[in-house]
Amino acid sequence: MLGIDPLIIYHRLHVNPARGPMAQKRRNFVPEQVVINEAEIDKLLVAGFIKDNFPLPRID
Repeated sequence: MLGIDPLIIYHRLHVNPARGPMAQKRRNFVPEQVVINEAEIDKLLVAGFIKDNFPLPRID
C-alpha cells in the first residue's frame, strides 16, 4: 500500500518455486448437477477462459 513504510510492515509469501500447484481431488456432485456444471464449463471454455486443475468446492 502506498504511504506505508516497508520497514514497518510488509507482506511476503514463503513459496518454494521448485514445487508446482497441487491438483485437488474431484468433488462428487449429484448427476443432474454434473450435467449443468459441464455445460457451464463448456460455455466458459468457448468464451476463452482458461481451465485449471482446481475444481469448485461444494457451496451448499
